Amino acid sequence: MTDERRSDILMYVISDNGRERTLLSLMPLDDGFERGIPSEAILGELAEGAVAVSEACFTPNVAFIKFMHESIATHVQSCPSLIDRAKRLGAGKLPLLDGRVPDGQKQVNAADVIGLLDVEAERIVRYTANMQHKIVYDDQVMKLEPFLLERLIGDILRQDPLD
Repeated sequence: MTDERRSDILMYVISDNGRERTLLSLMPLDDGFERGIPSEAILGELAEGAVAVSEACFTPNVAFIKFMHESIATHVQSCPSLIDRAKRLGAGKLPLLDGRVPDGQKQVNAADVIGLLDVEAERIVRYTANMQHKIVYDDQVMKLEPFLLERLIGDILRQDPLD
């Protein structure tokens, strides 16, 4: 098995019943997983023979998507950068954008919106997942806000791979 750094994403090539599989993950294998990596740590899988990460050859892991949104919902109200944005907005909807969106970009594709934050009285009161968000889009892997990424990794580390 090999692992390659690809920005914040690790790529693992594993052998599964004689077939090579390429998995993308946020977590190094040496992060204390004595019984394997939990499925929540695997973003998805590249198609056999894929030479690069692209939307066309990537199959997302539904367990990761569900877990990511649960983690975001748990921690979003404590995220300093989002708290600041909520204070500036005051009330309304605040999109949680994927970090692959360039700063200042006015029009954003739904695939780059991770979710929506409901803001009332300058406070984040609710997070709603955007199920149209794509982990790989426009040949780029998602980038989560650093505070939320750190919390997501912490939540994954607390998972038991056999659950």
